[in-house]
Amino acid sequence: MDTSELGRMESGRCIPADRGHFGFSPHSGISCQKNILRNELGIISSHAVTTSGCDALKSPWIIQAKAGQTAEIVLLDFKALYRQKTHSLAICSDMYGFIVERTLNINETICGQNTRETTIYRSKTNNVEVYLTKTMSDNFLLKYKAAGCSDPEPPEQGWYKRNGNEAVIGCDSNDKEWRLTCSGTTWEGGIGTCSLMPLPGDEEKATNRISIDFSTIVIVAGIIGGTIVLAVAVIVCGVVYIQKYKSRQEKKVNAGNHDQRSNQCIPEQYHPVSSNFAEGQDDYLEPKSDNNTPNPTIKQEEPLIHIWETPLPDPTKPQTDQSSRTCTIHRTMQPGEKHLRTLTGGEMTSSGKPVVGSYYSPQTGHKYYVLGRDGQK
Repeated sequence: MDTSELGRMESGRCIPADRGHFGFSPHSGISCQKNILRNELGIISSHAVTTSGCDALKSPWIIQAKAGQTAEIVLLDFKALYRQKTHSLAICSDMYGFIVERTLNINETICGQNTRETTIYRSKTNNVEVYLTKTMSDNFLLKYKAAGCSDPEPPEQGWYKRNGNEAVIGCDSNDKEWRLTCSGTTWEGGIGTCSLMPLPGDEEKATNRISIDFSTIVIVAGIIGGTIVLAVAVIVCGVVYIQKYKSRQEKKVNAGNHDQRSNQCIPEQYHPVSSNFAEGQDDYLEPKSDNNTPNPTIKQEEPLIHIWETPLPDPTKPQTDQSSRTCTIHRTMQPGEKHLRTLTGGEMTSSGKPVVGSYYSPQTGHKYYVLGRDGQK
């Protein structure tokens, strides 16, 4: 029971003392206090103001939200329809009270509106004082609610920084940080601990972090290993190519030496013989076989050309059949000479002498032959 009208009792005055009857007193004393409203949502009625018996200017309604939040106040005006018909909205014709934010020195008047529900104030802080005038003819409600998120509570040995609807929480002893975002009146995002002993969730995060680090190490090691293998493969290919190239060069050199050895089929003692190639005549000199063989006669009017030198065959070693060898004439081409020809064993001159090599000089118009030793090829 809040009020009673028994006997001479006044409305709203009652005492809890039991005096042997109904427990009421005609003159119970009361003291007016400030009404502190800490709920996130509530309503202030004009009827409660007029029946409280307290001076509205001395006993304000204090809307107190949590630190970091703000207050939003909405007026529900039941005279709005009448005001729309009479157009009596000029210069706050109906004043219901005023709102004060002392920390910012803000004073806002509450005036009647021509709409049924109107947001009349949004505070900048979490503490707002509402003063309502005591008028029996005015019927209205003030609906208030807390807006935004309260300041987050950092963990032990931690800190936080807030910027509007975003906040960062960290630890004093390490570099751990958590980021939060305000949605409505709650923070979205998790907050860990700054203690030295990790929690089960932190251990799982650390395990995941170690797994990620190990995967990164494996990838980097694979890249380095692949690079090393590729480099070794390139080096091996280069070495093999160089060895093959050297082997081919050695084969060419050996082949040249073999050709030079095969050219020893040409005897040491020979004389170049010139002939008039245009007339088809072949004049030659017989090779010397012993001291009884006369020296050959050489036509002095034709120049002599030194064609070949080779050591005599060793008489102590058996001679092989050289009929199938190809004897090459190694001679520097003279100016104007365009053809140097190699003959195989078995070719004869027009006189029936065996020839192991010949060439033609366009300067002299002569054809030159190399004859075998003692009539042999």
